Amino acid sequence: MREKLIFLTLCLSAGMVQNLSGQDSLINDNHQIAEVVISSTRFKLLKEEDGRSVFRISAKDLERHAGKTLAEILSEIPGLHIDGSYAAEGSNLSYYLRGGKNGQILILIDGIPVNDPSDISSAFDFRQLDIDDIESIEIVKGGMSTLYGSDAIAGVISITLKKAADKPFQGIAKISAGSYRTLAANLNINGSANHFNYLVNMSFYGTGGFSAAFDSNSTPLIDSSFSIPLRNFDKDALMRQNVLSKFNYVINKHFDISAMLKLDNYRASIDNGAFSDDVNRSYSSRAWLINLMPKWTFDRGESALNISWNNISRYDNNDSSEYLASPPLYSYLNGFTRSHYTGSDIQMEWTNKISFGKHIKTISGVLFKKASYGSENTTYGDWTSSRAGLPVGNEVILPANAGNMQFDPFTNILLSTGFGLHLSAGARLNIHSDYGRHFVWSFNPSYLIRFNNKVKLKYFISASTSFEAPSLYQLYSIYGNPALVAASSLNYESGLVLYANDLLELGATVFNRNESNRIIFGLNGYENGGSRVVQGMEYYFDWTVLSHLKAGAGATFMRTDDSAGFYRVPRRQYTAYINYNVKQATNIALRYSYTGDRYHYDWNTGSEMILPAYSFIDLNVNHRFDKGLELFGSINNILNQQMISIYGFSSKARNFTLGARYYFK
Repeated sequence: MREKLIFLTLCLSAGMVQNLSGQDSLINDNHQIAEVVISSTRFKLLKEEDGRSVFRISAKDLERHAGKTLAEILSEIPGLHIDGSYAAEGSNLSYYLRGGKNGQILILIDGIPVNDPSDISSAFDFRQLDIDDIESIEIVKGGMSTLYGSDAIAGVISITLKKAADKPFQGIAKISAGSYRTLAANLNINGSANHFNYLVNMSFYGTGGFSAAFDSNSTPLIDSSFSIPLRNFDKDALMRQNVLSKFNYVINKHFDISAMLKLDNYRASIDNGAFSDDVNRSYSSRAWLINLMPKWTFDRGESALNISWNNISRYDNNDSSEYLASPPLYSYLNGFTRSHYTGSDIQMEWTNKISFGKHIKTISGVLFKKASYGSENTTYGDWTSSRAGLPVGNEVILPANAGNMQFDPFTNILLSTGFGLHLSAGARLNIHSDYGRHFVWSFNPSYLIRFNNKVKLKYFISASTSFEAPSLYQLYSIYGNPALVAASSLNYESGLVLYANDLLELGATVFNRNESNRIIFGLNGYENGGSRVVQGMEYYFDWTVLSHLKAGAGATFMRTDDSAGFYRVPRRQYTAYINYNVKQATNIALRYSYTGDRYHYDWNTGSEMILPAYSFIDLNVNHRFDKGLELFGSINNILNQQMISIYGFSSKARNFTLGARYYFK
């Protein structure tokens, strides 16, 4: 309690910021532009009328994070922790929202649920995405399965990709360079003509990187009784290419059709594990997302059919003879192994939105999803034979094209009265080809008290149930269990938000999540077992100190009754920034983030350890000239904080980025 009071006092006295500003807007009671959110109800809604904990990262916010990855930016949201965000850029990423991890957080891209059906927990891979593809991000905390289906237990991260402008032609060219021999380039062209609009966005990102594994004096090999001295670890590079194209054609005032094609491709050098180098191991991924959406607009609403195909192909190439050096210390490891994972899903969602006057809106629909998965491991005698395609070991397929289907009807109603009461409530029935049926509901009232036109107080309550369908790997792999049922949760949260003069927003939220039928790895593989409770508190404020100066801060505190299911999750997080705009041309942003202690289980010693807390201070500067040229630069981890993000792996030291954008038309 003492730490909480000290932190809040420091924030109030120093004036730092947390709540990220929005770009989409409506007109509020004071006839001023106000921030809106969409993902919590699937309708555009003034934030002060929304009954959820929603944080929004706008296009301007993303521009002010020059030199940062998507994972690093998301880690600045209180309660959202990306494990590995400060590690080498090819490292695996695990993400946690209010203590819920990967499979309990739904990722949306332009409203489409995306994941990797070939992953153990079907988790989406943030390494695929490039910042320059993204227009904005909304993070909705709490159970959201009623509106979005499986995986939305801890919340939803909704990513909106860039859109075409109203002008016939315009574009942006960007180039940047920085530490670790990093080079990035982006070209965006878009426009509108008659009834047609288009956007094409192409990005390249490459970094020489640093060793993913932490370089110590020696490391155990095979067993703890045998160690070999280590040479200087090699640098683990990453190269990524992204292509995004979007098109929309307005047939008439009632009907239009949109299409999207997105290709994300990357290749990264990786190491053998904690403290363990591997000079010739690589990981690559290619992801396709194709979407088609016809939409019909009528007097009281709209009806849309959203059809998407998501396909992912991943390779893990491991030359173990290089790892063991020559001559090999263990002959049975002298070979090359290629693991190939494929995942694909087809989704069709029909939604129908209807407005009944000014006060009642409804959305109803049906989601159909078919997912498939396959993997194969092929062993070769050496690197040369692998390139010649001559396998000498057994090829194992685990399994061949396993798959399942889901069919979800759902409905939700949004009520907005004229006296401050707002209510969102809904239900969904998940029908799964493996485990049968699962029903979820939500009830979310809020009340906005208007003391006058300038001061308002919002109180909100949310109660909901959510679920996580078992992944294809958890069902069908050699560790799988076809008898698994959906994991479920009962979620509660309550909060207060004060709005004053459109200059100050101050909020506090408490939340409680009761999880049951959790999908865990037991002695005989995956099983449903146990329950846990996660509780926490969140605070934030956003303050426009002066017309050119904004500041604020945020904090999250969490606890659980099951520490074994909370490994690598920080119990405390603080984030803050000060943003100063000089004559609308120069923007200076100073950011601070703190990640608290985390428990880690060391499988080598069979014991728990505590990973120490760490903090960062980052500086970003942008300056825009009159003729469309913008220069930007950043210094991240200014104090060169040495930290352990993942045990046994390296983290970024002080680093910088310099670059330029040119807006043309």
